Amino acid sequence: TGGGPAAEEIPRRAGDIPVFTSVFAPTRLLQADGTPAGALAEFSGRRVVACAGIARPEQFFWMLEEAGLEVADRIAFADHQTYGDEEVRRIAGACRATGAEMVVATEKDLVKMQELKLDIPIRALEIELRLHQPGLLPLLRSRITRKD
Repeated sequence: TGGGPAAEEIPRRAGDIPVFTSVFAPTRLLQADGTPAGALAEFSGRRVVACAGIARPEQFFWMLEEAGLEVADRIAFADHQTYGDEEVRRIAGACRATGAEMVVATEKDLVKMQELKLDIPIRALEIELRLHQPGLLPLLRSRITRKD
């Protein structure tokens, strides 16, 4: 997460409890079968339709833009969306209307979209959690795995 008043207030109130912050960072695109499609830099400037069935889809769309993809259309589905004929029509229509080269979804959605039949590739944005204090990882692991 970012800065702001909480970034100072939480550690002050935590006392001797370790406090860490993190950010989700995009790493690469995955093919429909989950194998790597390539580094994000290889897709910079490519026109895509972005689809997300998550609680905060705007963050996903922003990540794609920050990674250099041209997000021609954003389709926000309900969290935990199931994908059928209606969703395929909506995605395909957006692809035709924008001239997109591919659909990019979340990893969670890609699993549900694997059987969809579209004329363009479906990819997923792989993300990882990056701690701002990586030195805390050994401490966290030891506290989680210790036996009392």
